[in-house]
Amino acid sequence: MRVVAKRIVSIADRYQDPRQVIELLATLPKELIEVSKVRSSRVRGVCISVPGIVREGKIISAPWLNWRDVDVVTAMAEAMQPLQKIHICNDAVALASAVATDAGEGDLSDALLLLLAQGIGSAHLRQGRVIEGAHGLGGEVGHMVMGARPQMAATHTFEILAGYQKFLPFIDHGTPIPEGLARLATLGSSPEFDKALDEWASALATGFLNLIHILDPKTIVLGGPLAVLYPRVASRVEALVAENLVHGFEVPPISVAKFGGDGAAIGAAALLRESLFDLPELPAI
Repeated sequence: MRVVAKRIVSIADRYQDPRQVIELLATLPKELIEVSKVRSSRVRGVCISVPGIVREGKIISAPWLNWRDVDVVTAMAEAMQPLQKIHICNDAVALASAVATDAGEGDLSDALLLLLAQGIGSAHLRQGRVIEGAHGLGGEVGHMVMGARPQMAATHTFEILAGYQKFLPFIDHGTPIPEGLARLATLGSSPEFDKALDEWASALATGFLNLIHILDPKTIVLGGPLAVLYPRVASRVEALVAENLVHGFEVPPISVAKFGGDGAAIGAAALLRESLFDLPELPAI
């Protein structure tokens, strides 16, 4: 669980072209091996975490990228030399893996992991296992509609209201967003920034209320690049939640994962490591 090398590469306006993004991703493992000084023979594979719905090596839907039905594993295998074992996973599931691996056994009996970024993803951990739903699509809480009409799904979802879009005007042009958000965490007060924080706190509290009423988690853990700002609004959010919960519910402990914006990447590595110890399926007798 220790980062030995790190590269941040901007894809700028190329993000809507899966081919260009995959070609860029395919160059990174070799670069990281060279920078880290790790022997290439020790590397067992590559795991990619993505902000979208993932199934059997494919991105079924990634709305913020405008990707649908992209076979990333096959494309990466064709583009990457030398070939490594390739996995792909949802970024919130990856974050959950990082938190669970770091916490050890017994600390996450029922935890809701929320990855806060441009979008919002989640993973509900029970007894160390992610609850995936009937079709493996559980956890897409970012698409929760925060309004009374279905048509508001285009403008009033949890991730539209509580993602990092409202903070982009405060980040210097050319600064990677995770680094820019980290700097905002130390920024002093200003009327414009305080207003953005207030709006974010209100949106977070509304989303948390819905999720607590539906899932009743024992604890909530926040990760992703936007989570660094949560301490700035924690008291406001938790007060709003406490004031509006149905009698009988309690505000669960809400904490920020220690991995910062690297949580999904670290978790992807943890998932890959776990897969090395999977037992083979035995044939039916």
